[in-house]
Amino acid sequence: IAARNGFIVTTKSPFKTYYEGLLRATGGRSSARHKVAMNQLATVLGSSDGKLSRSMDGQIEKKCAIQTSSLFSLVAKMNHSCDPCAEVR
Repeated sequence: IAARNGFIVTTKSPFKTYYEGLLRATGGRSSARHKVAMNQLATVLGSSDGKLSRSMDGQIEKKCAIQTSSLFSLVAKMNHSCDPCAEVR
């Protein structure tokens, strides 16, 4: 029942925000510092040639993004106060 009453919320991968910050911190795409940082990042993510690939966004998401959470709208409407309005017979 809980699965039918909930809906899933999935967060976006943090890579885009991280990459934008990395661009600012290293001086832009054409800088030597950016190339070194990208090489290090790709190596940490398992690249043997030091280059990023599209699949690495998924690897970053697995490491640090919240996969899913669920909101239970039906259950949230139930009385959950310390002064109950129902009784069990």
